Amino acid sequence: MARSRAACQGPGEFRTYNNHNTNAKLIVQSNFLFSIGQSTYPGFADSFGAIPSSFTPDAIMLRYGGQIRKVGGANVALDTNQGIFLGTGGGVIRSYDGNGAPNNSGTFEIPGTISGAGSLQLNVAGDAVYGPIVVLSGSNTYSGGTTIPTGTVFARNTAGSATGSGSVTVTGGTLGGDGILGGPVAVQSAALSPGYAYNTGPEPEVVQSIAKLTLTNGLNLSSAGIVSWQLGALSTANPGTDFDQVQLTGGNLTLGGTSVLAIGFTNTATAPDPGEPFWQQNHQWQVIKFGGGGSITGNFSSITGTNGITTGKFSTTTDAAGVNLVYAVPVPPAAITSMTVVSGPGAGQVTISYSGGGGTQFVLMRTNALSGSVPSRQGWARVATNSGTPASFTITAGSAPAAFYYIKSE
Repeated sequence: MARSRAACQGPGEFRTYNNHNTNAKLIVQSNFLFSIGQSTYPGFADSFGAIPSSFTPDAIMLRYGGQIRKVGGANVALDTNQGIFLGTGGGVIRSYDGNGAPNNSGTFEIPGTISGAGSLQLNVAGDAVYGPIVVLSGSNTYSGGTTIPTGTVFARNTAGSATGSGSVTVTGGTLGGDGILGGPVAVQSAALSPGYAYNTGPEPEVVQSIAKLTLTNGLNLSSAGIVSWQLGALSTANPGTDFDQVQLTGGNLTLGGTSVLAIGFTNTATAPDPGEPFWQQNHQWQVIKFGGGGSITGNFSSITGTNGITTGKFSTTTDAAGVNLVYAVPVPPAAITSMTVVSGPGAGQVTISYSGGGGTQFVLMRTNALSGSVPSRQGWARVATNSGTPASFTITAGSAPAAFYYIKSE
């Protein structure tokens, strides 16, 4: 293809492979699909057109739903001089392995700047089976917003925003990396995962399992959003190096709903094991670092990845500084050391106060069996529970039959 400008009007598809085109610019519009590569033959950066000698913001223009797609087993990285301009109606960037196997060979890297007022969609639902990976490493300025319905998108930029200034909505797949996201991010039935793993051009796989992903304008996880968090070393120091962290420097953080924290262990970190001294102590990690003056709503509704772990218990807490993952070693229960019974505070009530002992909770037990040793009596019922000591229980004193009470440490 040799011309100063190539314009593709949809609907329809044009596919080029094992070919170097010389058109100066490429315009794809009206839902047309421009594909490079196939399962046997590769595509190249200049399959979209000649590589400009200097940065060209509209070397590739997408508008009215125009699509570009990388296909086949070879990874493709555009040149930094190949800018992408999103016009009215926006565009779609897709990537997948034409061999039909998600083996990290479906990588499409966009290192140049994406600009314009249009929106950007990364992959389409039908690409999911091919394991599409799109890497955004430029400081992008487009303002129409970003949607990610499937696949994996890595933000690898070091300045600006990988996803421009508009909102980011992830409804499937994974949004990860170690870069910066500038607009408000909503993750719905999908995952936010610091770190990356992909093949790059002819290079072998590049991997950074543990990373810090920065969001500058808010995060909403309340609609089944998942934060995929990994511990990379037996340490509570060095976020982004020893453990994953999402850093929120502005906007609000919304959890609650059906939000999930999925935890895992990688590199030199091992899952909790009673034989490992590190796991014999309590620990805490700041999973989400919060700042910028917004507010935090709710907490993670559940934690996954802990099945089979009995050495300790994981939970999450929130404070003004963010969201913490807490690991607590169970405290062996110990009997209380003192107990007093007084009337009140109301008519017909009795207050049972206790102190000493140890455990995760203290349970007031009751039975109507009045004879025999405490362990041999039948009909015990749990009446009330406290989480600490010293504390007290209040009961209502009724008529016969009389009852027997004791406080059990658990």
